[in-house]
Amino acid sequence: LSILCVMCVERPTEIRAYLIEKLQWFVDNPKLPIRWDLFISPELRPEIPALPVWMLQQLEDDFVMEEPTAEMTAQAYQYRDTHLLRAILRGWRNVVTMSREMMKRLAELRVIAEDHH
Repeated sequence: LSILCVMCVERPTEIRAYLIEKLQWFVDNPKLPIRWDLFISPELRPEIPALPVWMLQQLEDDFVMEEPTAEMTAQAYQYRDTHLLRAILRGWRNVVTMSREMMKRLAELRVIAEDHH
């Protein structure tokens, strides 16, 4: 969904097809790494990816961090990307479920209307 925050689909009616096309990419490329800016065009991506400090800090109160290690940064990005993918898939599942329910309700209303006439 970060795509829609940055990239602009020319026609609002094409958003669904656009998202389906991008989600199909996940199906076609299951082993490639997932990043939040995966589908954002390179010229619109930030030069330095945002990584909140709280993702890098350990839980001990007396821990003072000068500079994150490469391992810490990689672990933080992996954590962030995994949770982002889960949120995207959960959101898509909700959209599909709501769409199916709406179509079922419309079919029921159509039957009622046909019976009435």
